[in-house]
This record gives sequence, structure tokens and C-alpha cells, in this order.
Amino acid sequence: VGKSRNGIYWNVTSIDSKHTYGDNGNYNVDFYRVSAPIIGQLFSRKFMNPGRHIHPKDIMTDMRDKHDINLSYNKVYKSKDCALHNVSGDPWESFKMLPIYFHMLKKCNPGMIMKIETNRKNRSNMDSWHLELV
Repeated sequence: VGKSRNGIYWNVTSIDSKHTYGDNGNYNVDFYRVSAPIIGQLFSRKFMNPGRHIHPKDIMTDMRDKHDINLSYNKVYKSKDCALHNVSGDPWESFKMLPIYFHMLKKCNPGMIMKIETNRKNRSNMDSWHLELV
């Protein structure tokens, strides 16, 4: 192989049809073309049970054992996000509904005191919500 004079193309001068790498007959190893949304669809059912917590390592192991595909942690993490999105929808849309939820909660329970603690960036944590009936 040599580079052409203008530097854009490569000129192939000879081809050796013998491969020096081993062929183990497994064409799915390190199959990078499987997309995160497809893997997310495969695992969406497992995320339907709210009591079950699935780690990315579990998805990696299942894909390796059942489909003989080795995936990177990054792709598995994206797949987990896709599966959660398939099951419970967009989390940002849920957070947009919180003010309406709190308004209706106050309206239906007039004696309720509601306090949400926030940090310096005005972000709250689920652990910092306090609801009391007076």
C-alpha cells in the first residue's frame, strides 16, 4: 500500500489473501455495531420490576453468556438508560410534573406542611423532602 501523490487516496499494490489472525469461528465477539437502544429493548422487561436492581455488569454478563457478545461498559451503561427510558419514560418529563404534583397535594391536604431542602445550586435530593400533616 502506498499513498497517492496528492495525499488523499491510498494505492493498493498487492493483496495477500492469507490472514495472520486466528479465526475462532465466533463472529460476535466484540460486536460493536449492536446499538444501545436495541440492547435496551432486550432488557426492558427486567427493569419493569421496581424491586429489582440491575447493574451494568449484569447486562454485560447476560449479553456475553446468552448472545456471545462482549460489550464495553460505556455501551452497557447507555443501554441501561435506554431500557429505563422504555419502561418509565423520560425522567426530565417526570421532574417537570413535580410542581403540579405538589400543588395538588397541598390542595387536597390543606393542613399539610411541605418542606424541600436544597443545596447551594438550588437542587434537591429525594432524601430532603419532608411532608407533615398538622
